[in-house]
Amino acid sequence: MDFVRLVDYVKGWELFEKIDFDQIVSDYDFSQFIVSWFVKIDNINDFSKVERNKKTLFILDKLLVDNISDFFDMSNISILDLNFWMFSYWKKIWVSNLDIFSLIEKWFSVFEPLDLFSFLYSLDLTWNNYIRVGNLDLPENFVWWNYCDIVSLESKWFDNGIISLVSTWQFLPEIVRLWNFLKEKGIQVDILIMNNLNLNDVSAMQNNDNFIFVLDFINNKLYENYVKNKLKWNQNINFIYPDYSKLSTVFDDYKFEELEFNVENLANKMVIWK
Repeated sequence: MDFVRLVDYVKGWELFEKIDFDQIVSDYDFSQFIVSWFVKIDNINDFSKVERNKKTLFILDKLLVDNISDFFDMSNISILDLNFWMFSYWKKIWVSNLDIFSLIEKWFSVFEPLDLFSFLYSLDLTWNNYIRVGNLDLPENFVWWNYCDIVSLESKWFDNGIISLVSTWQFLPEIVRLWNFLKEKGIQVDILIMNNLNLNDVSAMQNNDNFIFVLDFINNKLYENYVKNKLKWNQNINFIYPDYSKLSTVFDDYKFEELEFNVENLANKMVIWK
């Protein structure tokens, strides 16, 4: 299976051969690839150059999605948020305080693609999209050319269990280690990976009644209520988030432990484990 480092892919010329936008807006300098339809954001005054009637792609390198909230009312826009949330510390101007539900409420689809195919699929849609782009390796095609909002790993040698761990691709290595840790303790779980945080299609979740969501954004009850409404056949749903108050390291490899998001801490936070 071939892999691609997604942040590097976005900053490279190949992406612009595969997308179709009337306008690219970014604080990263893409002028070497695009000229006439690129708006470079160096300061707040540069936002006045954005033409609101155009199909627009915002690519946020150092900037936060919070910084472009004035443009959320545009139609047919996509936002690529590079190095979001946990991994934004020292890569962006700060850690976002944005409420994910506020985007969903404004009719955005919120993607955290699990492979390159799903990433390009989301950019090809004709409505408003917010796409979280982590600085990690993604397989080129994990879903075999058949996009899914939620992908079950049951067919990838992870047995079906009485509890479903629901997370995203950036946490998959830690989630797999957690799966092994729990299995050694006699607790059988399965793994579901979200492509789309809107949970428009929850058919992959129909076989279980117990869910633990492991998510990378600031704890917000509005999104939790939204999820519980989507899964209203069962209210045995719990959520685990990073403890951002403890974030201080600039090294990505240490952030899982510092934010209490490594295997041992995740297991201790699980309701079933107490």
